[in-house]
Amino acid sequence: MSTSPATAATAPLAILLTPGRRHDTTCARPLLERIRVPRTGLGRPRRRPDQVVADKAYSSRGFRAYLRKRGIVCTIPEKDDQQRRRHNRGRQGGRPPAFAWHGPARQWACHVPD
Repeated sequence: MSTSPATAATAPLAILLTPGRRHDTTCARPLLERIRVPRTGLGRPRRRPDQVVADKAYSSRGFRAYLRKRGIVCTIPEKDDQQRRRHNRGRQGGRPPAFAWHGPARQWACHVPD
């Protein structure tokens, strides 16, 4: 199985070959650590993406914690069983992970008095 993150132009930033039955979440950390984007001028290559967009297979508490620790914004939908478990715990279930950020303009508009 081959996994690779890509830019908007679909150029692979890193490639990782794994056995066919390997789970995506276990491969995501080494794959993100291989990313190197050269700078146009002088300087070290960038090693941290601004944002990671992934599907529900990557919706684990450990992977989200890893992204938060590295300061990477993530857009990952939450699995239904995780939502149900949090809902069943009631107030102790905690806050759901952020899925979509609406930008500073919309966020600021919420605080403007009428």
